[in-house]
Amino acid sequence: MGKSLSVDWKAVEKDYIQGKSRSFIAATYVLSLNTLDAKIRRSGWKAKKDAVTHKIIQANTQAVVQSSVDKQARYLNRIANQVDHSLDVLESEMPGTRK
Repeated sequence: MGKSLSVDWKAVEKDYIQGKSRSFIAATYVLSLNTLDAKIRRSGWKAKKDAVTHKIIQANTQAVVQSSVDKQARYLNRIANQVDHSLDVLESEMPGTRK
C-alpha cells in the first residue's frame, strides 16, 4: 500500500483552479508532479479550471468590448458637437444672416 499523505486537497484544488502552476503547487504541498497530475485527472479539476478560465475570459472580453463602445460613442459625440459648432459659425457668417 502507498504511504498516507496528509495533504489539504481542497487547498490544492483551489490553488490549481486559480491558475497556480503545477510545479508551484507540488513544491508548496510537497508532492511529486506525478501524484498531483494523477489527482487532477482522477478528480476532474481540469474541467473545473477550464470552466473558471472560460468565465474570466468572457467577463474580460465583455469589459473590453463595452470600453471600446463607450470610447467610440464619446468620440462620435465630440465630432457631432464640432460639426454643430462649425455649422453655427458658418450660418452666422452667411451674408443674409448677419446681425
